[in-house]
Amino acid sequence: DAEASFEALEARLEKTRQHIGAFGAADFEGAAERRVELKIGGETVAFDGKTYLINFVHPNFYFHYATAYDILRHAGLDVGKRDFTGAR
Repeated sequence: DAEASFEALEARLEKTRQHIGAFGAADFEGAAERRVELKIGGETVAFDGKTYLINFVHPNFYFHYATAYDILRHAGLDVGKRDFTGAR
């Protein structure tokens, strides 16, 4: 998390795309039942894969997505609801 320029962020995004692209369908077989453990506040929290996705990943993703949108809008970027929802 030391990117200090848009070029560095773009390079990180490309590295992430390549990492994700290395996975195939077989890598996700049984993922809904797989155990996921996280350390949160000094405690270990365990989920099955489906619960982790629905109750942890999705809410966190949308929280950060909405927060970034709000910060950009507050900073004066001309964005509106259609930019957020993708509606045309």
